[in-house]
Amino acid sequence: SPAAGAVVLRRDTALAGEAYALTVSPEGIDIAAGSPAGAFYAVQTLRQLLPPEAFGAGDVRRAEIPCLTIVDEPCMRYRGVMLDAARHFFTVDEVKRLLDILALHKINTFHWHLT
Repeated sequence: SPAAGAVVLRRDTALAGEAYALTVSPEGIDIAAGSPAGAFYAVQTLRQLLPPEAFGAGDVRRAEIPCLTIVDEPCMRYRGVMLDAARHFFTVDEVKRLLDILALHKINTFHWHLT
């Protein structure tokens, strides 16, 4: 059995493709997902539950997440954003930041106009 406070990711074929169940308890964090994409989205939700100081430059030794259960799945199969880099220049860092934001919001399609 996992150590106390462990984060456990497991596949649950009863869940639809991008669906997940996230449970936070005093024993640890359990993520059940229907696919790797579902597990990825569950981790994004877990990131959203962390306090802002967990992402700062300082030394964070303790971040508390409330005990909860979230069962989620997308209601739209296609969730996309288009970036038209042919008409406006974006730096590599700007594109990387956008991709991080899209992941956090569970956007599953990035349409990139380069020419």
